[in-house]
Amino acid sequence: MITVRSVDCAVHWLELTCNMKHPKTLFFSVLLLSAGTSMADVSIHEAWQQLLNEHAGLAAENFLIDAAQAQVGDAKAKRLPGVEFSSQWNMLNDELGLWIDTSVLMPQGQPVYFPIQDETFWDTQITTTLPLYTGGKISAGIAASEADVAHQRAAKQQAQNELFTQFVRRFLSVNLTAENEHIRRLAFENLEQHLQRAIRMQEEGSIAYTERLQAEVERDKARREWRNAYAEHELAVSAYRALFTSQVALPEQSLSFRSYQHLNDNALALRAVRNHPGVAQINAQQAKAQAGLQASRAEFLPTVALFANVELATDDLTQLDPEWAAGIHVQWKLFGQGNRFKSSARYKASIDAADLKRSQAARDIRILIEQKQTTIAYAEESYLALQSSITLAEENLRLRQSAFAQGIATSLDEIDAQLLLTGLQLESQKALYDYYTALAELTALTAQQSSFFQLF
Repeated sequence: MITVRSVDCAVHWLELTCNMKHPKTLFFSVLLLSAGTSMADVSIHEAWQQLLNEHAGLAAENFLIDAAQAQVGDAKAKRLPGVEFSSQWNMLNDELGLWIDTSVLMPQGQPVYFPIQDETFWDTQITTTLPLYTGGKISAGIAASEADVAHQRAAKQQAQNELFTQFVRRFLSVNLTAENEHIRRLAFENLEQHLQRAIRMQEEGSIAYTERLQAEVERDKARREWRNAYAEHELAVSAYRALFTSQVALPEQSLSFRSYQHLNDNALALRAVRNHPGVAQINAQQAKAQAGLQASRAEFLPTVALFANVELATDDLTQLDPEWAAGIHVQWKLFGQGNRFKSSARYKASIDAADLKRSQAARDIRILIEQKQTTIAYAEESYLALQSSITLAEENLRLRQSAFAQGIATSLDEIDAQLLLTGLQLESQKALYDYYTALAELTALTAQQSSFFQLF
C-alpha cells in the first residue's frame, strides 16, 4: 500500500533544495509544503454525507417532491363535500308584483296588486355539494398525482446518482493527482541525487561530460513533470471543492486495492432494472397515462352529487322562494368540447410507448452493466499485474544505482530504470482510479452505494 506523505516529503525536499541554488525549486517546494499541511484526512462517506446535506440541486428536488405530494392531497380533497358562500345585491328596473282581476268574482271588483319582489334585494346563500359518483374522475386525478410524486422521486434519485458518480470521480481525482505528484516528486529527487553523483564522477573523470548532461536534462524534465503534476492536483482540489458550498476537508491518504464481491450477472441486471430511476420515471409516465385514460373514459359517464343550500337573507325572500333546498344533482355531458374518443386513443398510445421504452431501457441497462463489469475486471487485472512489475522495477533501479556508482553502468541505464519505475507506478494508480470509478458507476446503477463505501 502506497500512502500520500505530502508533509513529510515536502519537508524532506525542502531540506534537500536548501543546499541547492535553485530559487524556483525552493519556492515550489514551499508551495507544496503549505498545500500539504492544509490537508485534513476525511473519509469518502463523510464527505458524501456533507454533500447530500448542502447540495442545492438535491434540496430543490426535495421541494418539488413536497409540491407533488401536496398535489396528491389536493386531488384527494375533491372527495370531500364542498361548501360555497355566495352573496349578491340586485337592482331591478321595477319591483315585481302580481295583479289579480277580481271583477270575475265581483262585478264591481277592482284589480288587486300583490308585491312579490322589491326593486332592490339581497340574495345570500350557502350551498353544500357532496360528489357521489364521478365515473372515476376523482380516482384518476389521485392516481395521476401519485404518478407525479413517483416521477419526481425518480428524478431526484437520478440526479443523486449522477451527483454520486461525479463526486466519486472528483474525490478520487484528488487522491490520484496527489499520488501522482508524490511519484513525480520522488522521481525528481532520485534524478537530482543521480545528477549530483554524475557531477562528482564527471569531475573525477569516471564518466563523460555527455552523461552528466543527459542526467541534467532528465532532472530538468522530471522537475517540469513534477510541477505539472502539482498543477493538476490543484485543479482537482478546486473541482472537488466546487461541489460544496461550505468548507470541506481534503482526502489525504491514498487508496489501496480491495476486491469487490458483487451479485451474479442475472441478479445484478434484475436489481438494476428494478431500482434504476430511469425505469421508475417510465413507470410513472405510464401510470399517469393510465390515469388519463381512466379520466377520459369517465367523460362518457354521468356525475351524481348531493346538494343542499340555505338562504341567509330571508327578509328579501319572496313567498315563491324556499329558505332551503336539498336533493340530488345529475349531470351528463352528451356531446361537445373535444373528441373523447381521440383523447382515449392518445392515452392508449402513451401506455404502449411506455412499454417499449421500458423494454429498451432494460436492454440498455444490461449492456451498461456488462461494460462496467468488463472495465472493473480489466482495471483489477491491470493493477494486480503491475504490482510484480513495480517490484521488479524497484529492484532494477536499486541495482542500476549501485552499478552506476561503481562505474559499471552508464547514466542512461539508471535514468531508464527510474523512468520505467515512474511509468509503472503512474499506470498502477490510474488502474486503481479506473477500478473504483467503474465500481461507483456500477453501484449507482444497482442502488448499492452503501456497499461501495464499505470498501474504504
